[in-house]
Amino acid sequence: MKRDMELIRKMLLEIESRDNVFMPSDDPSDYRVLAYHLLQLQEGGLIAGIEAIERPGGEQIVQVKTEPRLMWAGHEFVDASTT
Repeated sequence: MKRDMELIRKMLLEIESRDNVFMPSDDPSDYRVLAYHLLQLQEGGLIAGIEAIERPGGEQIVQVKTEPRLMWAGHEFVDASTT
């Protein structure tokens, strides 16, 4: 799957402003895209509070463990992308 930097920026802004993650729609393919990008954000050390795992076979599962929040690197990314 290709990384969508605009989606990542929107997700980080959403977490920063409301401590939440939006779901673009009820379409299961949108969930897969969101789960993939949450996994990328977690692996990149940009967010905390979300556990995103990849099961054997490539399926991504997302679990909200606590209120999502930005890590230092997430704030730095948001600052750099909005200036």
